[in-house]
Amino acid sequence: MTDWLTPFVPHHLAANPGLNEYHLYGPNSSSGVAKFFRARVRELKKAKQDYEYELLALYGAAAMGSLFTALKFCDVQGAYGHQVAAYVAISDLADIKVDYRQLGYHTMTDLGKTDVKWLIVRFGEPAEHQSLAGPYSNVVRKAVARYCWSELANQNGPRKSLGMPELTLPEWLREQVKRYLGYAKEGQARIVKVQEQQEAFEANFKVMMKALSGDFAIVDIETTGLNAGSDEIIEIGALLVAPGFVAAGEFSTLVKATRPVPRNITQLTGIEQTLLNREGASLRDAMERLQAFVGNLPVFAHNAPFDQGFLAFAATQCGTSFSNIMHDTISLSRWAFPELDSYKLINVVKHVGAEALPNHRAIGDAKATLAILRAASKELEV
Repeated sequence: MTDWLTPFVPHHLAANPGLNEYHLYGPNSSSGVAKFFRARVRELKKAKQDYEYELLALYGAAAMGSLFTALKFCDVQGAYGHQVAAYVAISDLADIKVDYRQLGYHTMTDLGKTDVKWLIVRFGEPAEHQSLAGPYSNVVRKAVARYCWSELANQNGPRKSLGMPELTLPEWLREQVKRYLGYAKEGQARIVKVQEQQEAFEANFKVMMKALSGDFAIVDIETTGLNAGSDEIIEIGALLVAPGFVAAGEFSTLVKATRPVPRNITQLTGIEQTLLNREGASLRDAMERLQAFVGNLPVFAHNAPFDQGFLAFAATQCGTSFSNIMHDTISLSRWAFPELDSYKLINVVKHVGAEALPNHRAIGDAKATLAILRAASKELEV
């Protein structure tokens, strides 16, 4: 693995034991290597230590991914780019130089928005943007040539044993072209779908960033289960947040349930049926008070589709509507903290170092969500 990494990552970092888990995958591990060094940069930044070499290693891993992505010319049903990457000789990489100022970041798909921000702050804007496959196209050409000759030999072996005429390279290439043209229409449809998803992603990100710059609300609910149509809301908590992520108001209410609270929910939340009977508001009263509290503000929630589904169904039951624009802090957390393996509320809150941990009570979880928004805003420079 260090042989693959050496052209892309500072030599003293390429042998880091933390990279051992990626050895098996060779150059196809670029995203994993980038993730490793991204975490190291965050650690060093937090400790106020120099992180230049680690940032260069992160960039180098992304450049490696950019180069080997160029080898995925056969990335359709049953033929994957890593087969071609296996035909890159270590000697082919000897002359490669990863220069941020000449390569830029537009073609580096393993770089996130925060990575690019770090690079620009540390090294400035690059002179141009291009993949390593451009200045080092000979690496790609040699690998493809080796791959083609090897595949031709593999196909001619059985033909020879059966007494059939062997294919020439042009004949074999014509067969490959016919095969892949059959997938062109399907592939184009996939590309269009990905582009549409990317456009929607970028539009949603801009709307969310704008919402965070002004007044907004945070809502959290506790329920008797996961199905909005058959389970019930038993607690609602909400915060009003002013610019600067300052908590400006608090709302909390228990909600009466029409059916007994399941034992596992009581164990999780501490909310018992007797408590709801004694202190719970009617669903209509709770929803009217919530709507009066949040007004028309944009609303943030962790795993917003879950809360939105319950709130919309509850509003329908009460003959009203809950139509506030809702934003999901899980999506925001993915953008701000791409190195995390899990985006459960407790995991993200621990990652950002918040003092108050979520406790499966609505107002407590809403406050934990505010802690995530504060930390994410610093990462994304809102």
